Amino acid sequence: MESLAKLKPDFYKEFKDKNSGLSAFVVIDRCVNGFATGGIRMAGEVTLEEIANLAHEMTMKFAFLNIKKDGAKAGIVAHPKMDREKKKELCLAFGREIRGLIKEGKYSPGEDLGINSEDLSNIFLGAGINYLASKEIDSGYFTALTVFLTAEELLKHKGEMLKGLSVTIEGFGKVGEKAAKLFSNAGSKIIGISTLSGGLFDPNGLDIQRLCSLKKEYGDSLVNFYPKGERGATKDLILQKTDLLIPGARADCINLENINQIQARIIIPISNIAATEAVEHRLFEKGITYIPGFVSNCGGILSYFLNEGGFDKGEVEKMIREGFSFKIKKILKETNRQKAFSEVARRLIAANLGNMSRENKLPRVKKAGVKRLGWFAHRKLKGTPIGFIFRPFARQYLRTKIFS
Repeated sequence: MESLAKLKPDFYKEFKDKNSGLSAFVVIDRCVNGFATGGIRMAGEVTLEEIANLAHEMTMKFAFLNIKKDGAKAGIVAHPKMDREKKKELCLAFGREIRGLIKEGKYSPGEDLGINSEDLSNIFLGAGINYLASKEIDSGYFTALTVFLTAEELLKHKGEMLKGLSVTIEGFGKVGEKAAKLFSNAGSKIIGISTLSGGLFDPNGLDIQRLCSLKKEYGDSLVNFYPKGERGATKDLILQKTDLLIPGARADCINLENINQIQARIIIPISNIAATEAVEHRLFEKGITYIPGFVSNCGGILSYFLNEGGFDKGEVEKMIREGFSFKIKKILKETNRQKAFSEVARRLIAANLGNMSRENKLPRVKKAGVKRLGWFAHRKLKGTPIGFIFRPFARQYLRTKIFS
């Protein structure tokens, strides 16, 4: 991961509370657009440096999608499997600490590793704010969906198919499980999964339906109750031979120490910062196709953005399936043996970040187009009898803004 000094976030703060034992961080990577958002992570060894890197990754996601929001992230240093009441106490304490950031609109928190909807509700409660989670949007599903669509378009570009593809998924959580279902339904063969309790590998393929049933009954311990396959350490799963590796755990899981042991042909992360930019270059030199996480797993924030804009779940899925696939296809056309996918994506991000900064510094003198006006009208009038009139213009505007 990059150092804090190199990242130079616009805002960061450490929070301590002796009464509750709270130790936490908040990092806002950029304070350009006046509204930063990013999930809260809870882990025993989470650091300020890790949170800063994750906040920067959020900025990269928003810029990739050309959405005018700033990246942020928060971390609570604690084991997420602690006593429920103790966890509630920590979440309430953290909410009290970041009350000002939330109420002033500087930071909008969300769920991340170790934090579920109940925890997030307690954080908002501590901040003195009523929190209502969106029942319409399952961000985990849409995160898995963009990973799936990325793989689908990449394989088409390579002249291959999803059917018969061997897939290994690190992390069988709320996103990994959904990714496993998507790939399995497309005819891919899931040959490895992992949880905090260990890894499970079978080159002949795993029964995803059976794994999902075991997860409901045993949680992370499901790997100990599956009747077939080989068991091993969680960290060793990513070293198994596979066509597609989907990292889904902590940052830097692919690094200079294990890169020569990686046997996957393609790597498309669910997790953030699965590899540093330097490691990305090494993978490219080794002939391994790597798609950075700020591209592949941006479906969660994209689904929330579209839903907040007045589109229901069905419309959101249709727009992502069509628009996101189009965007990936367009980037793939610019890649070749000398130019990695991540290089093209980063160039696009740099251009979008530059445009966002300039837009906020210059007076708005350009005439708004019909599509853009339709998008604004759609958001203002959603739910009214005439709101439907502006829906087609809003869709066209977003296709141009986000997916082109």
